Amino acid sequence: MKKVMMFLLAITLISACSHTPNTLQEKKELKAHLGKGHVSKETSVEKKIVGIPEYPKAAQRKIVKGGPDDSISNFRPDPIQNENKATYKLDLTMDSEEKFTVTAEVKVENISKDEWNEIVFYFIPNAFTEENKPESLKNAAEVSISSIELDGEKADYLLDHDTLYLPLEESFKPGEERSVTVRYTLTVPEFGFRLSNNFNNIYLAEWYPMLATYHSGWRKEDYIVSGESYFTDYSDFKVKYSLPEEYMVLSTADNDPANPSASGELESQNVKEFYMALIKNMEVVQQTAGDVEVRVAGVASTESLKQILDKSVNVLNYFSAKLSPYPQKQIDIITDEGGMEYPGIVTIGPFNEGHKDEGRGSQYFALIHEIAHQWFYGTVNNDPYYDVFIDEGLTNFATYLFLIGHDKKTPEETFAFAEQHAARTTALAHLPLHEYLNGGFMGANYEIPPLKLWELTGGEKEAFDYLSKYVELYSYQEVDTAEWIRFTKSYFKLNDDQFFQEWISYE
Repeated sequence: MKKVMMFLLAITLISACSHTPNTLQEKKELKAHLGKGHVSKETSVEKKIVGIPEYPKAAQRKIVKGGPDDSISNFRPDPIQNENKATYKLDLTMDSEEKFTVTAEVKVENISKDEWNEIVFYFIPNAFTEENKPESLKNAAEVSISSIELDGEKADYLLDHDTLYLPLEESFKPGEERSVTVRYTLTVPEFGFRLSNNFNNIYLAEWYPMLATYHSGWRKEDYIVSGESYFTDYSDFKVKYSLPEEYMVLSTADNDPANPSASGELESQNVKEFYMALIKNMEVVQQTAGDVEVRVAGVASTESLKQILDKSVNVLNYFSAKLSPYPQKQIDIITDEGGMEYPGIVTIGPFNEGHKDEGRGSQYFALIHEIAHQWFYGTVNNDPYYDVFIDEGLTNFATYLFLIGHDKKTPEETFAFAEQHAARTTALAHLPLHEYLNGGFMGANYEIPPLKLWELTGGEKEAFDYLSKYVELYSYQEVDTAEWIRFTKSYFKLNDDQFFQEWISYE
């Protein structure tokens, strides 16, 4: 079978949920990355440069100007309908050298009206190999694809950075299902970015081939590690793992084992991605919040972990009451990794002992924020490459509302940081991630949206009434900027676009 290896320069290292702005080095890396676009296709005779062929890309919907379609009582939502579906069966084996062998079988359904000449995946581990990793990332992953099969037959493929492209000899017709099996080996970089091995605690983020979404074209952009540049739809997962020794397994699944294990099978339905953490030398404390099991893992003292657990239960109960019931039976909080949300599991940095620092940049704020993402990302979907303010802005708004409603902070002290950030932000929301190269990412997408929504609502109850209606109408569907504006206009009876055009790009 023909294999493809790619040689690209680096990508920027910006974590949306770690709340860190662009640096000069990161900007240089992003410029270098965006200036490259080739792969090296290796054959037994010669090596020649080829590129992934042009394939249809999804277009963004235009924002319709003018007054609301109807009052909210008669409002009919118009979410984006995804036009493919993936079902994953993942088999993960780790050896004593912490090298993984993976077999990923992905059932792909074409539920569009189009015939496809290709299938497109994200394969994000390849973005962290020595050839591709950002310069600011010291250590690299090792990735090697041994074979790819399409419906049981060996298939050609192209691998360019994080894009895994399968050309099809016969078109993939509407209503058909195809099976793609990818076999590969993987080592996780030490102190990497989300996909990371930290002191033999292994964090498996975006570790398998992830089907790109399709909507009259493939919605696939280059993985630039700026915010969350990958976009997936809801899928079902079955994951089998075999480890050389017992690890505590924390994952997206609701059926994680209660004790350390060397093997097991996990399942999740209707989630956007599947995350696993294999941890050693961490303590795990747990408690129930209603019918939900809440687990906190970390290396802090037992007393400190229990304090974090109490706070996590408070946050989960609050949002479950104010927004909608938390959709899973288990949630895990890992306190020794950078801040990031995944279905059924979140990661944050270490808490200070005593948790005295509870300001905007604290891990307490990050904890609230990442749990809130279980609704604004987990329950309501959006494309974080083009519509990042929808999930990050609404998540931050819910976080600020928690501080006002639960912690009894005044609006003035709660929004002080956002006001400062907004005052020095000239960038607009609703730009593609790579256009925030010159700054403005945090202000435009995290801080200005909550301030603007507070203007409209003016109170915690009114704000949660708005957010809960949004969750009710769009659960397990995709919202883009055009639809979010349309909904918000109807909810607040806004007759023109002036409110939005002050801070959202209509281009």
